[in-house]
Amino acid sequence: MRLRVGGNQGVDYWIVWQMDSVYRFTHQLRGCPLVHGFLNWPPGKSDAIRNKGLLAPGAGGSGFNSFDYDEILGRKSFVFLSTLRLYPDYAYGFGTFLLVDPAVLGEHGVEFALVDVAQLVDRIRWTLGRDVRPYPEWVRDPSVFDEIIEHEAQSAREAYVHEGGLHEVATRVPEKFIVQRICASESFRRYVRCYCLRQDEFFGAIGRAAVQLHCDLDGYFRRDQTWPLKEEILVPGRIAPDLLLVFWDTNTWSRWNEPKNPETRKSLENFVAMKLAASAL
Repeated sequence: MRLRVGGNQGVDYWIVWQMDSVYRFTHQLRGCPLVHGFLNWPPGKSDAIRNKGLLAPGAGGSGFNSFDYDEILGRKSFVFLSTLRLYPDYAYGFGTFLLVDPAVLGEHGVEFALVDVAQLVDRIRWTLGRDVRPYPEWVRDPSVFDEIIEHEAQSAREAYVHEGGLHEVATRVPEKFIVQRICASESFRRYVRCYCLRQDEFFGAIGRAAVQLHCDLDGYFRRDQTWPLKEEILVPGRIAPDLLLVFWDTNTWSRWNEPKNPETRKSLENFVAMKLAASAL
């Protein structure tokens, strides 16, 4: 079936339907709360966060879900968020999380990506281990990535010899030493930046993936490890207390603030109901 536009110009109905579906999905998703999960939750921490806000590790907070490569890359000055997910994974948190008002996305300096740096670090380790499997499609400029790894790994080996006072290149350099040197290199930092997206690119890519997989919003919340994207949102410095909506801790939850946007309020109620139902199974 075709729509006729401007005389002889034909527009594929499927493309029009798909564009409309992507727009509707992304519009809904933009109004949904965001999530910050905790891998390690110390007792009594919720009161401090509720009063002072959610601080990035480098801003006096604790690194609940950050790793050594985050510190090397300067990412500890950000609070990590993701889009809603019903079932936890390593980035979402193991049963303890905060729901955050999407109004935070309007703040200056927020960054977006659909590839987790952890995925790139894993690829570095595999390449160093002579893994011959081809790169997945999400890896940008594989030849450039390979060149960075090869060059910076050699520089790391030479640095290991020099810093250790050795007389010849060591045949056995600890992998952790090499990986950290690669992550700290200017070439890798520049490469990581190519995965950063604008907000509209970020939500548009999620919407296109959802439509291609015939996934509505509730289905998106229920996504598992087969979902092709790793949604990551980085908020610089701090998230103010009034933007922290719900605290969830092992099947119990408490409401901290009400979202001002009616669409956010509706999606919040829907997600909490879904989460309670899933937790009761």
